[in-house]
Amino acid sequence: MKLSTLAQARVALLGLGLESHAVLHALQRHLPALAVEVFCEQPPTASALPAQAVDRLHVGPFAAAALQQFDVLIKSPGISLYHPAVQAAQAAGVVVTSGSSIWFSERPGERVVAITGTKGKSTTASLSAHLLRAGGVDTQLAGNIGVPLISLLDVQAEAWVLELSSFQIADLQASIELAVLLSLFDEHLDWHRSAARYRADKLRLLTLARQQVLVASALVADVRQTLPALSLPLHTFGSAAAGWQPCEDGWQHADGRQLSAAGFALRGQHNRLNACAALAVADRFAVPLPALQRALPEFQPLAHRLQTVAGNQHYAFINDSIATTPLATVMALQALAGERICLIAGGYDRGLAWDVLLDALLACPPHAVFGLPDTGAALVSALQQRLQQAGLPLPPGGVHAVADLDAVFARLPAQPQQPLSVLLSPGAASFSQFRNFEQRGEHFAALAQGFINAAASH
Repeated sequence: MKLSTLAQARVALLGLGLESHAVLHALQRHLPALAVEVFCEQPPTASALPAQAVDRLHVGPFAAAALQQFDVLIKSPGISLYHPAVQAAQAAGVVVTSGSSIWFSERPGERVVAITGTKGKSTTASLSAHLLRAGGVDTQLAGNIGVPLISLLDVQAEAWVLELSSFQIADLQASIELAVLLSLFDEHLDWHRSAARYRADKLRLLTLARQQVLVASALVADVRQTLPALSLPLHTFGSAAAGWQPCEDGWQHADGRQLSAAGFALRGQHNRLNACAALAVADRFAVPLPALQRALPEFQPLAHRLQTVAGNQHYAFINDSIATTPLATVMALQALAGERICLIAGGYDRGLAWDVLLDALLACPPHAVFGLPDTGAALVSALQQRLQQAGLPLPPGGVHAVADLDAVFARLPAQPQQPLSVLLSPGAASFSQFRNFEQRGEHFAALAQGFINAAASH
C-alpha cells in the first residue's frame, strides 16, 4: 500500500514497538496532515511514547468494533495477525498492512535479498551484507535486525539485505529478487496459533521471490511438500550436489572454488552452513573470491549468539541468549562439543517440548544444568527422570532449578578443578523475567564480568 493511498484514509497503528515508531516518523514526514490513532494492549512506558503527534492513544485489549471503524490498520510485527480482533477487522474489509509492505510499495524493483529461518537469520543477513560491502556493493542491512525497513524509506542503495521474521512475512506484500531459507523448526506458536501455520507463514517468503529461491539442502523436501506450486527452481546450499558446502578446512563450491575458514570467528557447524548461504548471496552480486577470502575472518559474532563475554583460566562465559527454542540450544551444545559445559536453560513457556534437548543432554552429558523459571524446573525434573531411567548418574556439577541468573553465579565455585564453559542458551523466550533476549544476555554478561572481577581480586 503506497503512502498516497493513506492520505485520505482513516488510519490506526497497532502496537508501539520499534517499527511502529518508524512508521509514525515516516507518516509525519510524508503525510503531516494525516490523523493517526494508536492502539496498545499494554500501557506503554514513558520511553516508548511516540515523539510524533498522534490523534489518540488507546490502551487496553483490542476490540473488533473499535478497529473496524478504520480503513487501514498498520500493524506492528509483534501483534499477531491471528488476533481475533485483527481477524474480525480484516473480515469486515479493513486493510491490514505493515511498515515493510509500505516500503516495498514505494520502492518497487529494488535488488532485495530477504533472509529468514527459525535460527541464523541475523547472523546470515549481517554476514551477507558484510560480504557484499567487501565486494564494493553499496548495501543496506535492515528488517528484524533492529532497523525497520520503513525507516530507510528515503535511503538509496545498490542492494538491500533484509532479515525477516515469520511475524513480518505472514502478511508481507513484496517483490523480492532473492529469498533465502536457512532453517525450519517450531517456534512462536503463541503468535501463529499452530505449528502448521508457523511453517506456512515462514515458507510464504519463497512465494514472494521474483528471480531466485535459495534453500538449505536439508529443507528441500519440506519446501516441495508445502509449496508444490512454487514456480521458481530451488537453488540449494549445504550439500555436494550444488552450491556452497562446508568442508574440512572451510568451504567449497560445486564449481571447484574453495575458501579457507582460517580466522573465521563463528563457532559451530550451523554457522558454517549459514556462511554457505551468505556466500551464495555474494555470488548473486558477483563478489570476487579474493574479496570473500579477505572478508570472512573480519566478521565478528553478533551479540547474544555464542558470544564469549568474559573469562579467565578457569571459566569461559558464553552468551547465547538468542537461543529461544530447545533445538537452538542443542546446536549451541554441538558448537561447544568437547568442553565441560554448565548449561543455563529455561524461560517463558511457549509450549515447546524439551525432548530434543533432553536427548542431547543424555547423549553428551554436561558438567551441570541450571533451570530458570518458568520452564527450567520442568527441564531439571525431566532430566533427572531420564537419567534415572537410563541408569546414568547425575552430572558432576548437579542439576538445579534456580530462581534467577544471580542464583546460578552464587553456585559456581571460584576455582573449579578443570576449566568450565558456562553457557546461557535458554531454549525459551525471556518474557517471564526479562523484557527481551537482549536484556537477558546483557544481565548474564554483567554477572559474568562481575564474577571474573571478583575472582581476580582474591
